[in-house]
Parts: sequence; C-alpha cells; structure tokens
Amino acid sequence: MRKERPMRNGIFFVALLMLFGVAIAQNNLDVRRKAQDHQMSIHIDSIMCREDVSRVYCKALGHPHTSNRIDGVMLDGKIAATDIDPIYFERAFQFEDEGVILLEVDFPALKSKPASFSLDFKTPYGTVRGTFHAPKK
Repeated sequence: MRKERPMRNGIFFVALLMLFGVAIAQNNLDVRRKAQDHQMSIHIDSIMCREDVSRVYCKALGHPHTSNRIDGVMLDGKIAATDIDPIYFERAFQFEDEGVILLEVDFPALKSKPASFSLDFKTPYGTVRGTFHAPKK
C-alpha cells in the first residue's frame, strides 16, 4: 500500500499541471476574442438616387452575437447621413447568427449618381470605412 501512494501523488500532480495549463490557454483565447469582438466591416452594394433622397444599400459584417453602435455616417467625408435602417444612430445593436446586417443609409439628394465613393461609419471603437466603385460596363 505504501508504494502506491507516491504514484497517486505523481498522477495528481500531473493532472493538476494539465488543468492549470488549460486554464491559462483559455484565458489567452478570451483576451484575443474580446479585442476582436467590436470589429466591423462594411460592404457597399449599390446606391439609388431620387429627387428627394439618395440611398446607399450596404452590409455591416461583424462577429455573431456581439454588439456595436453606429453614431453617424459620412459620404466622402462631406455629407452626413440623415437616416439609417433597420438600426438607429447612437443605439446599440447586435449581430445575429450570420454576423450580417443589411443596411439602408439615407443622404440628402445628390445631383448625380457617383461612380465611386466612400462611407465612414463612426463607432465608439473607431471609424469604419467602406468604398464603392461602380462596375465597368
């Protein structure tokens, strides 16, 4: 019986070290994931210009089940957006399972449809830029 005790202590010590190693590794993964949680990108699909409004159709892409907020949008750094759907300016929203939200961003009517432009989305975590280039015919 006495000889089995050092073996048990050794197994216990190895198991304890393994658990400690797993806990440290898990903590490092959580820190990296938290740093990426609020990352968002924008993909612009198209723009529609009417007499009363110019509307940009785009997608916000982010990590599923994380939240973010859009405080404002600027077209080419000059023209401020007047509305955004289906979310609201300065209110938190959450990316669902797919991590994609289809957005419609309204601006005052433009004189002509631009061939290329950029949108700057102001968030609490920095500015996210999306660019659009019309397909060549």
